[in-house]
Amino acid sequence: MVSTPLCRGRPGSYGEEMTGETGDNALSLAERVRAHICDEGAAVVLRSEPKLPQAMRSWGPERVVAATVVRDAFRRRAAGQDGSHRVHLQGLVIDGHLDLDCLTTEANVRLLDCHFRDGLSLDNARLSSLDLSGSLFEDGAGPCVSADNLVLRFDLRMERAHIVGNAHDVALSLHGADISGCLLATGIVIGHARGPAVDATNLVVKGDLHLNRGTITGHHRTAALTLRGASVGGRVQLAGTELRNDRGPAVQADRMRVTTGLRMRGATATGTDDKYAIVSLVDAVVGGKVDLRRTTIDNTAGPALVASRLKVEGDLNLDESRVTGTGERPTVNLFNTFVAGTLSMTGARHSNSSGCVLNAQRAVVDGDVRLDRSRFRSRTDRAAAVNVFNAQVGGYMSLSRAQIVNQLGTALFAVQLKVSGDLRLDQGFRAAGGGTDGAVRLHASRIGGFLDLRTARLTATRGPALSARSMEVLVDLRADAVTVRSRGAAGATALPPMIDLRDTRVSGRLAMSPQTIADNRAAVRRKLIAVDDMVFGVLDPRISVKDWIHLLAHDTPAYTSQPYQHLAGLYRDQGDERDARQVLMAQYRDQLTRADGQGFFVRTWQKIAGLTIGFGHQPWRAVFGLVAIFVTMSMLALWGGGLTGDDCHAVQRIGRAVEAGLPLIRVQQLEGCSADDGTAGLAFILATWVAQVTAWMFATLFIVGLTTAVRRRPS
Repeated sequence: MVSTPLCRGRPGSYGEEMTGETGDNALSLAERVRAHICDEGAAVVLRSEPKLPQAMRSWGPERVVAATVVRDAFRRRAAGQDGSHRVHLQGLVIDGHLDLDCLTTEANVRLLDCHFRDGLSLDNARLSSLDLSGSLFEDGAGPCVSADNLVLRFDLRMERAHIVGNAHDVALSLHGADISGCLLATGIVIGHARGPAVDATNLVVKGDLHLNRGTITGHHRTAALTLRGASVGGRVQLAGTELRNDRGPAVQADRMRVTTGLRMRGATATGTDDKYAIVSLVDAVVGGKVDLRRTTIDNTAGPALVASRLKVEGDLNLDESRVTGTGERPTVNLFNTFVAGTLSMTGARHSNSSGCVLNAQRAVVDGDVRLDRSRFRSRTDRAAAVNVFNAQVGGYMSLSRAQIVNQLGTALFAVQLKVSGDLRLDQGFRAAGGGTDGAVRLHASRIGGFLDLRTARLTATRGPALSARSMEVLVDLRADAVTVRSRGAAGATALPPMIDLRDTRVSGRLAMSPQTIADNRAAVRRKLIAVDDMVFGVLDPRISVKDWIHLLAHDTPAYTSQPYQHLAGLYRDQGDERDARQVLMAQYRDQLTRADGQGFFVRTWQKIAGLTIGFGHQPWRAVFGLVAIFVTMSMLALWGGGLTGDDCHAVQRIGRAVEAGLPLIRVQQLEGCSADDGTAGLAFILATWVAQVTAWMFATLFIVGLTTAVRRRPS
């Protein structure tokens, strides 16, 4: 073993900073380093430009110092009187693995722009602060940088450092480290050719963690950057950082705790893993905002971003992000996530070639949800492109000008969605679905404000364009200029209607212009709308009663009584009794045309009642029938030639017509005017019998109509 001299030098023999010039009385580089570490010499600074890895690898022997020299000097310092001054070494080449495990010193250690040929180890060390900025670390005989359970009273700085791993499991290990200050590593470059780049599992940082504008590259099934269980008292900064792993995930931060916020704006995370997400934030807690604006996340084999049960005390921002996934698992998974502020994906572009794109089932957002101008594309029949099942939104939810396309399945699945404010699917919102569940599914959802579908374009292949059974809208449902289209609707009679609003409740107005109805009616090859058991509070004045009747009779898939009864009730409530009667008569006509289960006699009676007294709502029609019988019999009596007698003048002939056409009326003194024995007389007698029967029928129907006996509610 080579003996190491004691930490003794010649105080005062150096200037404030030794720059590497040689002279007759100059000490060797190793002696200067030893003296400085032992608090008996000035800092050793050998400057060189540029400080790039290629240049540092070409540095000559004049910069080389053995790792054992540095190690032994630190150990002797720790064993003696350890002052609190700064240890500053710069521009050196450390030859061999520098082992500073379990080192305890009060010094602020600065090893700047140094080339560590065989790595650095600081496991279980305790320092005041550590600055490794600009240094190059390579793993020859040991790991690049191993600092497991390192304890620092202040900051750890690794700005512009380069860590190049090739042989060992991880390039930079901070497993269980405890840093009372900040971890500042802006511009750091970490790469490993055969393993993960950074392992910071259970890392504790009291201040901020900065990895801005860096490059972190791994080549392992383990994530390139692991922050699982880490605790950061300030903010985590990864803005503009490039993270790559061609064999696994890029970022693993499950159960991470961040007090102030997470910022990955403009970052790029790419990887390949069929099981784990490229960026994972499962069960993480972020005290401030999560900023993922303009972030690019790409997984060519599986999910891209998984943040199930993530808790965000501020906003979650994914504006203008580009996220791509592959496979059955969702590209972006926000299952059961809680966001205290706003969830925003404005201008985002997310896709999955064979699975769900955005899964936000049971997510809770106290603020607004903004998906304006976003694009979600998928091709799967096993899941919806966007799934917000049973999600809760405390403000409004806006998808204005958004596009959701799923060529084989549902585009937007929002069953049991609860939105306290408006749900905006307007301004050219586009949804296209190829599955049987339809393009947009809002079953049992509850909208506290408006449901705005104005100028939306909904396209379906096999299911409805909009399916909203049992939905509740507390204000208005606005559907002006909405467009519904059926794509490839062969055998359209077996397909559901384009809009399904069965059992829906709209407290305000159902606003859909007649032109919108007409345009969609002409464009689709199946029934337009189903409104069974639907209830709305206010009539749209632009839609006439004839338009409503045509809609219910011709654009619905089957006859049901409730829509007619509800519509008639609304007209009665606003004082339009005439329009209400028209609706109810149209109901009977529709029942006769499309309803099943009625017997021959019942249908015959209904037809007669409809023709003669308007199904009990126009009994005056029976009076016209009586008048018609009287006029007919009068003409027959006057000019038919069937009456004869000495006193058979015009008045007596009219009397015979009155007796035949008006029941219960008998005219006296008609004995001199009776039917003759010829053919004309027999014809008059037969006509009288028919007229009497018919008159009694009209009279009966008139009385029945007045007493509303016919106006029962059809089934």
